[in-house]
Amino acid sequence: MSDIRRSGQNRPTQEHQALREEDLELPQESAQETAPQETSDQVEQKRRPTAMGHEASTTAISALSSPQGLSATAGRRTGEHHLHLPFSADLYADPTAHRLAHSYANLVDFLGEEVEEALGLNKSFIGRLGLIGVEGSLIAWSALANHEAGHVHAAHRQGKKSWIEELNLTSGLSAAEGPFTSEDSYAFSAGGINRSELTTVELFKDNMRHGHRNLGEALQLMISNLDDTRYINKTARLEAKYGSLLSSDDIGSLKYNLGKLGVEVSYRHMLAKSLVAEIFSPARWEAVKNGVEYLRKGERHFDLDTWRIGNLEGYMPHVALLRSIKGDTFRINTTLNPRSELPIALELDIRTDVNDWDVNALGATVEFSNGLNLSDALIFSPYLEFGAPIKDNPLGAPEQPLLGMGSRFRLNFSDHCRVVGDIGYGKFADGRLHGELRGSAALVWAL
Repeated sequence: MSDIRRSGQNRPTQEHQALREEDLELPQESAQETAPQETSDQVEQKRRPTAMGHEASTTAISALSSPQGLSATAGRRTGEHHLHLPFSADLYADPTAHRLAHSYANLVDFLGEEVEEALGLNKSFIGRLGLIGVEGSLIAWSALANHEAGHVHAAHRQGKKSWIEELNLTSGLSAAEGPFTSEDSYAFSAGGINRSELTTVELFKDNMRHGHRNLGEALQLMISNLDDTRYINKTARLEAKYGSLLSSDDIGSLKYNLGKLGVEVSYRHMLAKSLVAEIFSPARWEAVKNGVEYLRKGERHFDLDTWRIGNLEGYMPHVALLRSIKGDTFRINTTLNPRSELPIALELDIRTDVNDWDVNALGATVEFSNGLNLSDALIFSPYLEFGAPIKDNPLGAPEQPLLGMGSRFRLNFSDHCRVVGDIGYGKFADGRLHGELRGSAALVWAL
């Protein structure tokens, strides 16, 4: 077994060290020190596998939505902010991290709205522009922390010890102890950008359940969605500058480990897939449109836009891109007939090979929102999930068709307090067709 290498050397080590962006962004006269030209002894000294977080964006203009029919676990009124307090001690795990990021965005929006009203900032374009810049910067830092936590969780799932080694205002560094196979290293390096994408998926699902979102949620959606696109651009730019593969950088590590497995992939191809997810996701453009509305009118809460074909209605879909050794998964989410008594939340997975556009697996999840109401206080939303490979894929563990099932639930204590959760069995979050048990819950409190 071998790990992510530090430079052009090919000596396997039990551990490896990430190349920090700060080490690369030095003046030209320091290029000899920072360019990845290391001796075998220097490579041997790199003792810990790490994945580098990227610079957080400090500017973002995006927006939000409010109720247009209640669906799924509806219950949040327009203008209301919720804190999700997970019943879990593992702050790096997917459900817990998603809920913490969501709560942070709600808290930022709540405080921003209070400051806006107190200082009268919503009365002028300049005031609103300044405030959305501050809120965007705060949420960008949260997105950076969430990205690093994704690396840690990916390593934990493989039984590795991992931690966030460094987290400041604009960059972060995660570390994990080896030994790592190429597949292990790929999963660890992809953990950050996958966490960002998955957080937008869970955020959008929650928005659909209520029919609206606030400004903080929209900022989080837009900033996290741009994570992989900006990271690929940054890595390609640095490699062009130094003329060597940055195998310790997140995106460079994906390319390097695929190369070790005999699969060549270009940054142009990786970027093309990322841009497809960005461009063909109406929910992202909706956020941009509503962000402009905030700047123009000061509105913070908007209804989610819908499409209609005959009698069939649905929310504008959200498209995310998730990367795994088995392929790149385009995940599409929407809710059909959201204003009916039984909305249907639909999730489609289209997985393509990592180095081309050939589809190698398909999957879907159908959730019957509010499908089983045991009482006014206890409501279940059962779901069915399936996935199947449609062509041979030699990378990673063999896969078989997968059938999963489970239910989301909501237990209402009052108009301002309830418990929500999910229990079931289904596919891995990154699109691999391997089943796992799910179980999570959180206390939701309205501010």
